[in-house]
Amino acid sequence: QPQQQQEQVEGDLLGLGGMGEGVGAGKETSSPLVAETCFDLPSVVAAEPPCQVTCAYPTQTILGEAFPFSIWIENNTPLLQDLEVKMQDEAGFIYGGYKCTTEQVLPFDRSELTWYLVPVATGMMKLPNIRIHSARHAADLCVPVSSKDIFVSPR
Repeated sequence: QPQQQQEQVEGDLLGLGGMGEGVGAGKETSSPLVAETCFDLPSVVAAEPPCQVTCAYPTQTILGEAFPFSIWIENNTPLLQDLEVKMQDEAGFIYGGYKCTTEQVLPFDRSELTWYLVPVATGMMKLPNIRIHSARHAADLCVPVSSKDIFVSPR
């Protein structure tokens, strides 16, 4: 029976009050209300991301042969977007292209960045991570890499 009481207490702990306020109430199964507290909920600002990022890369390749890893950044705002783009090294590849650059994307325009990666090991390899940071919005943009893995076969 103590377990049933605990489950009931947990189920009654949080009831939502008006907008921006939470009410916590605790009680035991067979007794009246024991304690209640009110608290303000923090403000959360939700907005559409200023840019959309897409990427393209093959799912398999051959050891020592270069392949393209491309990202496209689409600016959906009427403002110029300055974005810091960093390629974070992964052990299984050497590559040609910028390691760190600032990309300016015009309003309602699209920009493309391509790196040529050369695998130096075989098997399932993790692709390098791309970090895109918007200083204007103080936020990172997500690069939608579906699996972040590529199969590298020997020659």
